[in-house]
Amino acid sequence: MSVFNNKAPVSIFDSQDSNELKERQRLEELKRQAKVQQVKLDKRLNKQKILMGSFLGQVLATDGESEQMIREYFAIHFPDFLTRKSDKELFKSMIESLGGDVGLIEENVPFVVNTNQEYEE
Repeated sequence: MSVFNNKAPVSIFDSQDSNELKERQRLEELKRQAKVQQVKLDKRLNKQKILMGSFLGQVLATDGESEQMIREYFAIHFPDFLTRKSDKELFKSMIESLGGDVGLIEENVPFVVNTNQEYEE
């Protein structure tokens, strides 16, 4: 009497598929871990920026000889740091109150001609 094995035949391709699946899963896990670490780093850097900005804001609001030097430096150099018009508008009143100039030029709105009118010849 012979014994029949109900298992599907095992081939080298089955083991390769299994290894590829494990490698893909490991790669996805490594990507997920890298993303988690990047989020943690971004949060840490943002917190540092917020705390530094808060400290600078407190220094700018304080009267004193050394604070005056910082206010003057800030009023002169901070506008050059700002590259976006919206950022310059955000800090405009603060910089001007410290005696600086943001460099926003009031733009004149050009006269717009209605081009939808039909012209008679």
